[in-house]
Amino acid sequence: MNRPAARPTVADALAHLRRGETVLGAAMLETLLRQNPRDAQAMGLAGAVALQRGDRGRAIELLSRTLALAPDDVSSHSNLAVAYLNEGRGDDARRHLQRALELKPDAPEALVNLANLLQREGDAAGAEPLYRRVTALRPAMADAHAGLALALEKLGRPREALVAAEEAVRLQRNLAEAHRTIGLVQDALGDFAAAVTALERAIALQPGNAWLHADLGNTLAAFGKREPAIAHYRKALALAPGNAAFERLLGRLDAESGALAEKVSRFEATATSDDQRMHLGFALGKAFEDAGDYPRAFHYLDAANRLRRASYSYDRADSEAAFVEIEATFTPELLAARAGHGVPDPTPIFVLGMPRSGTTLVEQILASHPDVTGAGELPLLRDLVISSTTRRPIHYPQLLADLGDAGLARLGRDYLNRLRAYAPEARFITDKMPGNFMLIGFIALCLPEARIIHCVRDPADTAVSIWRNYFSSHLGYAYDLGDIGHYHRLYQKLMAHWRRVLPGRMHDISYEQLVEDQEGETRRLLAHCGLDFRAECLDFHRTERPVHTASAVQVRSPISRSSIGIAARYGELLAPLHAELDRG
Repeated sequence: MNRPAARPTVADALAHLRRGETVLGAAMLETLLRQNPRDAQAMGLAGAVALQRGDRGRAIELLSRTLALAPDDVSSHSNLAVAYLNEGRGDDARRHLQRALELKPDAPEALVNLANLLQREGDAAGAEPLYRRVTALRPAMADAHAGLALALEKLGRPREALVAAEEAVRLQRNLAEAHRTIGLVQDALGDFAAAVTALERAIALQPGNAWLHADLGNTLAAFGKREPAIAHYRKALALAPGNAAFERLLGRLDAESGALAEKVSRFEATATSDDQRMHLGFALGKAFEDAGDYPRAFHYLDAANRLRRASYSYDRADSEAAFVEIEATFTPELLAARAGHGVPDPTPIFVLGMPRSGTTLVEQILASHPDVTGAGELPLLRDLVISSTTRRPIHYPQLLADLGDAGLARLGRDYLNRLRAYAPEARFITDKMPGNFMLIGFIALCLPEARIIHCVRDPADTAVSIWRNYFSSHLGYAYDLGDIGHYHRLYQKLMAHWRRVLPGRMHDISYEQLVEDQEGETRRLLAHCGLDFRAECLDFHRTERPVHTASAVQVRSPISRSSIGIAARYGELLAPLHAELDRG
């Protein structure tokens, strides 16, 4: 007599899944759920499989049902959070991760997912200790090392990031995310060949990942490889047709990147999401500006900026209070009393000012000198200043009191150690984070021999150049003409303060004067930095190094007047900006 076939169990399904037999394991789980629709264990595992296969809707359905049956299932809370995170539902993801960690504080998957959420929200500093906690709990968890590597890359610590990414690859050779991070780090370190090799490896592992092609396009564009960059942006679009973020990237390099009428139609369509409409608006603004149609360019740029502005909370009064406090704190008396405790090292050259004021051009000129390495926009000083205090919320600049005199030296040493990671043998290294103009008092105290180059440009041209560009970083004031004008006035007042309390400490360089007298201004710039004149600094556009800002295209060409007077081309359309700037 034949025995009936044994009924499958969750253990059987799990064994198939662990052997990589996903289809068979998933089918077995569906059979179990038909037999018992309230089997929470099978349902949670089926939800995890759906998540792994990219079926987020099905995953959310199954995992939500699992938690209705088993509300304390840690894995299902963590997996549901990932599904919500991939859907862009950060608040829902956070709620489930917090519950998972209430139930099991050292759950590695939940900790990694919370770190991933923080990373996606732009809080790499908050994500780093969570990743480190997981790598201590579970050293062989490759995803944690990969996440740590990406956080360190975002924090401007490339050598540490490279170590973490290579460890992730050692643990899991085919982890595309780790190869991607290696590519990003090598890009930041200026190793073009290594960056391209790593990104190509990531693409080979995930050939259908459009964002990897965009990453490679960004690296190629940063090194001035225009045609190959265009090819990869087009490949990204082929894999994700109609993705407006890719269209915006492509439009920076290729003015003939697509039919305007079709983009306009998509922009106007009610089915287009606000995020896609925002990217399309910036792309269309650039296209119509290239065509000389400034009224239509303004229409789309204005719409794009309004959409971008809606995603940020920005309060002019908060900015005013912050600037006033900086001036009130960094008095001549305080600077004199706290002097003499920093690190007298001339390695750093800070290039700062408002965004789009010529900082990229000035850094490119300096980096064309054989004694200078251009490290680009580094978050190092800001992050170190913020991390120097345990106060939460952070109240800058009163945290200066937390440092003490020994803390000033420690901050200077920590900054130098991280800066030298970009070029250990360089005599000088530039840091061109524009917003460091708010930290000039800290620079003076912590790094008394660092050079400070302040880039100055016509206020209206600066403002329009900010407004017409998309910034991936958080610049809350950057998406409203009135806000930009107001912020620019605060900036000008603060710079006047720094000149009063630190006379002779900065070298001002005017964008317009640099264009009119390139050699004379270059000689004065180099002299201020203690550098001899080199003719190659005049041929800065020939210097091969990565440039990741919106000026990446311009600095690959000789200096020109094309960007002077851009505000005048928009005429009365800029009335809100001029009204704010004219308030003086």
